[in-house]
Amino acid sequence: MKKLIISGIIICLIFSMSPVTASDSEEKEDSSDISNLQADLKVTYVKGGFGFSMWIKNFGEEDALYVKWQMSWDGLAIIWDMQDSGRISRIPAGDQVMVRTNKIFGLGPTTIQFSVNASNSETYAGEVDGYLIGKLLGLWEQVYP
Repeated sequence: MKKLIISGIIICLIFSMSPVTASDSEEKEDSSDISNLQADLKVTYVKGGFGFSMWIKNFGEEDALYVKWQMSWDGLAIIWDMQDSGRISRIPAGDQVMVRTNKIFGLGPTTIQFSVNASNSETYAGEVDGYLIGKLLGLWEQVYP
C-alpha cells in the first residue's frame, strides 16, 4: 500500500512539473497584444479666420471613444468667452474630424491652447499664437504632427 501511495505522489509531481507548451505561450502573447491596442489622437491642423478650427485625427488601430476636446485662449483684450469644449462620441481608426468655435472675440495678440483625449487614448495638447481683430483670428503658425 505504501508503494502505491508513493508511486501516486511521484506521478503527480512529475505531471505538475511539465513545461508550458509553445501554443499556450503564444495564446498569452496574442491576448496581451490585443489589450494594448488603443486610439492615437493628434491635432493635425489648426486654422484661424472668423473663429478657430482644429482637425483631430485618430492614427490608432482602434476607434477613439468618448472624445473630449477643449480650446482656451488668453491675450491682451479678450472680451468674449475664454474657452470652448465639446464631445465626440466616436472617431473611427484612420478618420479625421474638424471642430470649430466662433466664441472668440478680442483685440491683440493671443495664445490658443488646445487638447484632445478619449477614454482609450492619451491626451494630446498643443498651443498656437495668433492675433485677434474682433472675431478675425490670424495664426502665426500651423500644427502638423
